[in-house]
Amino acid sequence: MASNDSVLSLFLGETEAYFFDRAGRPFAAWDNGWFVSLGLSGRCVARRWLDGRRDVRTLTPLKTDRLEAAGRRALQKAMNGAGSDQKNWIDLALGYDRSRDIARFRKVYRPIGILPPDQYGACLLQITEGCGWNQCHFCSFYSRQPYRLKTRAGIKDHIGHVGAFFAEGLSRRRSIFLGEANAMGAPVDLLLYGMETARRTLVPKMPQFRGFYSFHEGTAHSRHTIYDLRILARAGLKRVYFGLETGQAELRKRLGKPGALEILAETITNTKAAGVKVAVIVLAGPGGLTWAERHTQETLRFIKGLPLNQADMVYLSPLYGKDGTAEPPMGKAQIEAQMTRLRRGLAPQVLVAPYDIREFVY
Repeated sequence: MASNDSVLSLFLGETEAYFFDRAGRPFAAWDNGWFVSLGLSGRCVARRWLDGRRDVRTLTPLKTDRLEAAGRRALQKAMNGAGSDQKNWIDLALGYDRSRDIARFRKVYRPIGILPPDQYGACLLQITEGCGWNQCHFCSFYSRQPYRLKTRAGIKDHIGHVGAFFAEGLSRRRSIFLGEANAMGAPVDLLLYGMETARRTLVPKMPQFRGFYSFHEGTAHSRHTIYDLRILARAGLKRVYFGLETGQAELRKRLGKPGALEILAETITNTKAAGVKVAVIVLAGPGGLTWAERHTQETLRFIKGLPLNQADMVYLSPLYGKDGTAEPPMGKAQIEAQMTRLRRGLAPQVLVAPYDIREFVY
């Protein structure tokens, strides 16, 4: 057993381990070669490397219950050798009720579509809900969720509920993600209000806080001036994530993406000029075999023309399902080959990482 200011870890040999936050919530486990993420929403995902490939599975409710029961047994055994602080922590964890916690979670948050991989562990604030565009053919994350921009009163109320829900578990959260799909399209004064309110009420309970992060569509209707972006940077905005998907203009239209590439490039350039880091998200496999070469070449050309450096990121996200183009789809091996070409073409200009949406858990 080991503990620090934010995590209680129980290790049972080399094949079994359980991890709990300061509120007593189990958030992860190591189960015979599988690393399991236990989501606040009730979704649990297990992943492992097998024969050089990533294997991802969503746990059934029965398997999740069994894993949680095993964690409780481990907690009970750990009580004997625990110090006073650890015993209090274990008591909290033993009193954890998953069904009740999921019900509380659903009162605080509307359905959460997706976050960037490096923000899966962030404290999410839904400054906006849903997606104001919601017409991308490859994306169904917000299909049943109406778009809503919260008022100041709504933001303050939401932040209060978020703080009460996470409680001491906030100590494990290292960042605040301003959601959802395009919160950066909100008025600057509203974003600042949310950031300042969160800094007063949430950040004091986050000793490892690293800053604020958000998605940005980068269209003409959602861009800000460099002056506005610098104000947001001074308030703690660290990185903005742009869904490029492809640098091929016609393919972008067929995917249902809004806005012109020229406007997106200008927005990214202004974001960098304001001192904010950037992450660009690229699909692997859009347009199938018909568009594969044009997608690869023109996406590389577009990204290389941006003022990015090794502080910035490019996420490569394999396409799952249909993309609206009606073209013959690429197979798994072909998508992996395209990801390899894109990665090799971009390194070492930027950090390149995979973005497998199957692994998302919150």
